[in-house]
Amino acid sequence: MVRFGVLGCGTMGSRHAECVVDGQGMRLVAVCDADRARAESVAAQFKAEAMTDARALFQRKDVDAVVVALPSALHAEFGVQAAQAGKHVMVEKPIDLSLEQARRLVETCGQRGVALSVVSQHRFHPDVLKLKQAADEGRLGRIVLGSAQSHWNRDQDYYEKAPGRGLTDPAEGGVLINQAVHYVDLLLWLCGPVAKARGFHGTLTHRIAVEDVSAVALEFENGALGTVTATTSIWPQPPERVEIFGSRGSVRIEGGEITGGELEGGWPDAPPADKDDFKPKLRPVRKQLEDFAVAIREGRKPLVTGEEGLAVLSAILEAYRSADGDGKRAAQ
Repeated sequence: MVRFGVLGCGTMGSRHAECVVDGQGMRLVAVCDADRARAESVAAQFKAEAMTDARALFQRKDVDAVVVALPSALHAEFGVQAAQAGKHVMVEKPIDLSLEQARRLVETCGQRGVALSVVSQHRFHPDVLKLKQAADEGRLGRIVLGSAQSHWNRDQDYYEKAPGRGLTDPAEGGVLINQAVHYVDLLLWLCGPVAKARGFHGTLTHRIAVEDVSAVALEFENGALGTVTATTSIWPQPPERVEIFGSRGSVRIEGGEITGGELEGGWPDAPPADKDDFKPKLRPVRKQLEDFAVAIREGRKPLVTGEEGLAVLSAILEAYRSADGDGKRAAQ
């Protein structure tokens, strides 16, 4: 049984607490937030202890792992503190806004011998895992092109309710690093490491300090090419989409489900149907937490590693730098 503490009791922190409580091989011990009322509310909901001091959370002997669900610019700072206290660490996406800080987090976890993972729950949709297996088995042939679309509809009130979402820079960052980061991760996971990233970014429909539309071109080390388009400015909001094109097959996934495509050699055998009555939106989050817990118990790396989170951040920052010359949308 892996005993968890959750740091940050906002929307995502509360969701992680719920997933730990519902998951297998995990137990929620404590939740922590500088806002005592918010910590107590989440603690009461999930029968955990409420705390307001992160350092005290990290020193608890009855906590094995910590989920860091704070604003993005604080992920590495508090992740490092948790690792230095001997806790396994899962940080919300992105791994951080600073490449230097993110590297420090990866290095500290390695030195301390603790597991590190970055939230990327979209990898855990059954159809995404099926596509990954097919790609790894060569069923798509040589992958030549990957495309991701993260197109959202968010009004000005969405940003006004939480200033960190974009009213200040960098805060949570713009649409590329805040919303589309999941799909950048999927492209790297399916197509391989990035050699070059080039981006164009604009702020077209919101009064915010960061971009609300982004278009990125990627060149992967294996020669494949990729595109990422992201926005919070369109109506209506379509399902998020990733498409992978290969010499022997092509697949389209929308909203985590395969909606089109064909493989010349056929699909791998499908796993047994997953009979799960947990909230559909949170199932992939819970599955990632369960994988993290199993990785801790077995002494292996989790499916999503800190190094992979670092690679995603590096590609995004390169896309920013190529557009404005200094990477101003995320600290270096």
